[in-house]
Amino acid sequence: MTQQELFAKALMVEKPWYVHEVGFDQERGKLEIWIDFERGSFFYFEDKELGIKGKFKAYDTVEKTWRHLNFFQYECYLHAWIPRVDIGKGKKRQVKAPWEGQAFGFTLLFEAFILELVRVMPVHQVSQLLGVYDSKLWKKNHQNLTQHQKTKLESIRISGLNLKTMKAVTIREAFQQIYQAPTPLLFEKWLKKWYFWATHSRMPHIIEAAKTIKRHWDGVINWIDYQISNGILEGFNSIFQAAKAKARGYKKTETIKTIIYILTGKLDFSKVNPYYVTHSIL
Repeated sequence: MTQQELFAKALMVEKPWYVHEVGFDQERGKLEIWIDFERGSFFYFEDKELGIKGKFKAYDTVEKTWRHLNFFQYECYLHAWIPRVDIGKGKKRQVKAPWEGQAFGFTLLFEAFILELVRVMPVHQVSQLLGVYDSKLWKKNHQNLTQHQKTKLESIRISGLNLKTMKAVTIREAFQQIYQAPTPLLFEKWLKKWYFWATHSRMPHIIEAAKTIKRHWDGVINWIDYQISNGILEGFNSIFQAAKAKARGYKKTETIKTIIYILTGKLDFSKVNPYYVTHSIL
């Protein structure tokens, strides 16, 4: 199976359409896929107002681009030459690609994905997450989905896309981004916004995590000034656990303390015992 055939299956591109070319630009963070159709193909077109429907041969083409679901962390775009058909009496109409959404520039799957995200997140957060302008997100609401879109949306749910898990991951990643704030003032501002979002997420574990942060608010805020993590404490804790193992069989707390001091105190016993070896000769 060629690369083009593999992507055609993943995108559910069927005849007369086929994937012509795949381009990946890691520096720009983009995957671009060009789709074409077999020459001489006929395309279904229906215009209820004119009472016209049937299969027509391509008259000419127009190049179009759609944003699709991300390929891992990379943005994905589909490009295709979409045919216009001659329906008679000098009238030309453009057919609709099978993957094309109702909103301009989105595929059906990407559009359905946006609609699901907007149900559980503020629109502004969705726009920042996807890199899409707010005004472009809500040109269509969930109630106005076509039957084909609803089918695609259901297929996303059935495929195992756990939106609650996705929401939790998004909230977690948003919290991590707060630590990129350039100033203490901005750090606290972003943290307050995140806290409001998390406590209104209707997810018990997320709400509890947010409340824990609230209880240690001053300490979290102080991080921007000192930028000290608990990595050192975690390291000490592993040493303390080793100390407990070394002191196994001894019940006295003083014994465990002594082992901890020996392991972590950087004590120079040569000062009290000249025969103490401070380093290995190997």
